[in-house]
Amino acid sequence: MACIEQHLRGLEQQRAALTEAMRRNGALGSALGALVKDSCQPSEYERYMLFIGDLERVVSLLLCLSARLARVQNALSAVDQFTDAEEKQSLDERHRLLCKQRDDAKDLKDNLDRRERVVSDILSKNLSQEQLCDYKHFVKVKASLLIEQKDLEEKVRIGEEQLQSLHSSIPA
Repeated sequence: MACIEQHLRGLEQQRAALTEAMRRNGALGSALGALVKDSCQPSEYERYMLFIGDLERVVSLLLCLSARLARVQNALSAVDQFTDAEEKQSLDERHRLLCKQRDDAKDLKDNLDRRERVVSDILSKNLSQEQLCDYKHFVKVKASLLIEQKDLEEKVRIGEEQLQSLHSSIPA
């Protein structure tokens, strides 16, 4: 139990460092947003802002769907001859639905990638090379921080579930 508690404390430290990294990247994003607003036409700025907002939503959607799909696949792998047929059918239906939703989300991501190229072209005409590099770094780091955040949340959730299971299995 102490090992899991120590692991959770380590995850909390990682969460604090991640929060700081997200704050720094957010500050870079705000500075870039102001720069784009000053350097580009209003319609180009709007396109930039829509892309940045959609980036976070689409990446979060893909991560959420992938996590849910993994949980359903784990549940399906535990199905045996004693599993209720209705439960197995429900899991199969959820699996099909999540696969379809994930495929739809991948289409959204493909569309987002095309929009990112359009935004990059716009910015390459209005920003310096250094500013364009800052933009590319911001987008790359934003996506990777979101992935890291979801991964960390999942590790914390699993650790807390393990700790709860241990607490409930110990007689009082």
